[in-house]
Amino acid sequence: MRQLYLCIVEPHDIALTLLALLVCVLSTLTAFRLYQRARASNRRTGLLLVLAMGLVAGLGTWSTHFVAMLAYRPFAAADYGIGGTLASLAVAIVVMGCGSVVAFASASAVGRLAGGALVGAGVAAMHYLGMSALVLPLPVAYDPGFVAVSVVAGCVLGALAFAGAGDATRRAQVHIGAGGLAAAIAAMHFTGMASIETASVVDAVAGARHPKIFWLAAGIVVAMLLVLGIGLAAILVDARARRGEATRLRAFADAAFEGLVVAEGDVVVDANAAACALTGRMLAEIRGTPLSTLLGPALTERLAQAADAQTVEGALRAPDGTRIPVTVARRTLECESTGRVVVALRDLREREAASQRIRFLASHDALTGLPNRAAFADALQEALEEADAGTSAGPIGQVAVLCVDLDHFKSVNDLHGHAVGDAVLVEAGRRMRPLLSAGATLARLGGDEFAIVKPLRDRAAGEAVALGERLLKAFEGEFVLDGGVRARPGASIGLAISPEDGTDPQRLLANADMALYRAKSEGRGRLRTFDAAMDARLRERYALAAELREAIPRGELSLHFQPQIAAPTGEVVGFEALVRWHHPTRGLVPPAEFIPLAEENGLVLQLGEWVLARACAEAATWERPYKVAVNLSPVQFQSHDLPETVWEILLATGLAPARLELEVTETAIIDDMDRALNILRRLKNLGVTIAMDDFGTGYSSLATLQAFPFDKIKIDRSFVSRLESQPQAASIVRAVLGLGRSLGMGVVAEGVETHAQMRFLSAESCDEVQGYLFGRPMPARDIPELRRGGDALDAADGGSRSEKRAGNAA
Repeated sequence: MRQLYLCIVEPHDIALTLLALLVCVLSTLTAFRLYQRARASNRRTGLLLVLAMGLVAGLGTWSTHFVAMLAYRPFAAADYGIGGTLASLAVAIVVMGCGSVVAFASASAVGRLAGGALVGAGVAAMHYLGMSALVLPLPVAYDPGFVAVSVVAGCVLGALAFAGAGDATRRAQVHIGAGGLAAAIAAMHFTGMASIETASVVDAVAGARHPKIFWLAAGIVVAMLLVLGIGLAAILVDARARRGEATRLRAFADAAFEGLVVAEGDVVVDANAAACALTGRMLAEIRGTPLSTLLGPALTERLAQAADAQTVEGALRAPDGTRIPVTVARRTLECESTGRVVVALRDLREREAASQRIRFLASHDALTGLPNRAAFADALQEALEEADAGTSAGPIGQVAVLCVDLDHFKSVNDLHGHAVGDAVLVEAGRRMRPLLSAGATLARLGGDEFAIVKPLRDRAAGEAVALGERLLKAFEGEFVLDGGVRARPGASIGLAISPEDGTDPQRLLANADMALYRAKSEGRGRLRTFDAAMDARLRERYALAAELREAIPRGELSLHFQPQIAAPTGEVVGFEALVRWHHPTRGLVPPAEFIPLAEENGLVLQLGEWVLARACAEAATWERPYKVAVNLSPVQFQSHDLPETVWEILLATGLAPARLELEVTETAIIDDMDRALNILRRLKNLGVTIAMDDFGTGYSSLATLQAFPFDKIKIDRSFVSRLESQPQAASIVRAVLGLGRSLGMGVVAEGVETHAQMRFLSAESCDEVQGYLFGRPMPARDIPELRRGGDALDAADGGSRSEKRAGNAA
């Protein structure tokens, strides 16, 4: 150790020695700055930067060595061989560069230790190769022990330098690495210099500096300029990268939906854009503000008591006093040694608004904003309870329920579309609201049905009637909607009052609905109060409709067939299918009762398809190829896929299309002429026969006959039945027969019940006849036993017209 001390202090120029140490520190610091950037870059850029690190480390180590050699007085006059000097520089750059690459490429501590040791070996190789470049009279002798120590010191300290630098993500790691490498270079150099033993050689070269030494000094200057240039470039690149990273971090933070506030202690030092927007303050205002002022004392205290990353709910106060619901969480910044924390703020205003909206929609209609059915039930229950118990303001006495239904809402929807229909519902609610007194509740129950619950004090039932009349008046005028669309939906109202019409909510509402049903059935646009006697019949209809819905799956329906006769020959040419309902407890339900029910309750499509399929299936089993006639209802003509349904039934049953005759009324066509005619043409293309039923009643427009070539015209039974008593009826029948011949259409007379009627029709060349004179409707099993029409059967029992309507359901 004494020899090492004497080697450093006595023979060295202190100023140049300090300069050598400065060069060493600057070069190693620059090298590890490059190493830090290499670690933070992608693989390719990182490799280039670590190679630059090897260049800087090699140049710095070489410069340090030769500046220190210039400081070594015994060798002041020595000369240096150019080849050995340059070789030492090359070795330093290559070996230290390789060591740096090994450390950079390794993800483990062992790899970094190995790379650092290789760098230390490069320092030793450069030193002793540089020493060999000395031009001396005699060779320099070394102490082997000190040589070994110098090499080991360089390798160990180099390995520790890279191990201490780690991944070089923090500034302290960079400084540890740079300091360690500088120590390795200094330790290796001065230990190596202490290994020199030959004093005579020192004496031989002592004296004035060699005149050619200037080239070495120039090389050192160039090397140092390179080191400084690379170092400066590294600093600039690092500064630019830091600024870019800071900008990216700021942009990233500002792009966050959550507010982020960085605080040191209780003082805010930074915040992102979302935090500024949330708190309603500028960034300059937030910086330096106590966190407790920004969050409020209560929320700050709760946040301090919460664990790291634990969410706390509370509220901020904006500068204008607005309450802002938020969730707050904090986390300590591990990359900071100053005790900074980041506080995340999440705005809950949208969530609270959504929650309020959900709560509102749970009890209100989304379209009109009125209370919905559930809210109406609650209001009705509450009103009935108060009526029973009374309130502080006195007894209520009665509760009125009014059911309001728009009369022509479906027509408005079909004509103008659902958007206009929605606007009509909104306008209906807007017109009714102002008419209600305090305590009344208006609700939309669904579709175009509204309901009102109104408490009545002092048993003033007249108030409910007056309210109903005011509501009707509100619907008398036109609805002028956005876009200039005009609609006149009208309304019908049913009224029920407790306790006379019911004391529980369900019964009271059902009775008001029953009164509404009666108002609509009596012509619409009117108010009807519940009447127990009259509405019992309506309730019976409701029950019958419900039972009809189950009649098909239970097998309660059947078909009867009535023969159609060729008038000139008296031969059976076909049969008309008529539906019958055999109820298990009611017995045979007349078609006049259940067919209108099917039309009113949306069952006619299901019923009609069943009749068509069953009629075709029955006809397909007959021995003779009689035609089968089936009536189509107007509702079926609203279905665009009716022709496809008919075709599927024909395919399924195997019935030839020419044997199927479809009877349609002009009512089914006139509602939408273009669509109906399109459906008729598609049906005719299937090969079936099309007949116009009930001709002479309704519109009987010749334009309809002109628009579509029907195969047959059926004269309604109302004209045939009056042939013998009214000359006008005979003239009408004669005119229709002539019209049929002119248009090339066959004519069928319905309801023939007497021989006199048959003689008249035969004389006027009627093509086909049908009626009780030739046979009553009968089950299919009796059809093979039919004979030519002979004696008239019993007179019509009043159900013949109903049978016809039953066919219409098909």
